[in-house]
Amino acid sequence: MEKITSIQSRFGYIDIFTNEDKSLLYAEPNGYVDPSLVKKDLQFLEHFDNSTSTHWTYIINISKVKIVHPLNPFLLNRIKKFSNLNEYIVYAPSPIVRVMLHLTSWINQPDKILKNQKALQLELAKYTPLN
Repeated sequence: MEKITSIQSRFGYIDIFTNEDKSLLYAEPNGYVDPSLVKKDLQFLEHFDNSTSTHWTYIINISKVKIVHPLNPFLLNRIKKFSNLNEYIVYAPSPIVRVMLHLTSWINQPDKILKNQKALQLELAKYTPLN
């Protein structure tokens, strides 16, 4: 996978990667994820969605997130509205975070929630060619 951008905010950032055929966007947010960072990420996703006719999957690895803003789930409900988005997958190794995702599922429901590194690697392997 190739890193295509890094989205910055005051206390956090998101690195975004894609595969060769642009059928996958893989995001790794780090630090504090505030509403401005989420909005910038959504703007990038909208631009990506509008610039491709290929169906794509968005996998977000939230294992390095330190803290999130309580308004983020309300902003993130826009993810499922992208016309070419095939799947929205969240890698959440923390049981506490998975409970929080479940509690906010009425606002923003991922298609899959991955619980461990092995599940994440299996999902990523679907989008990367074997060498």
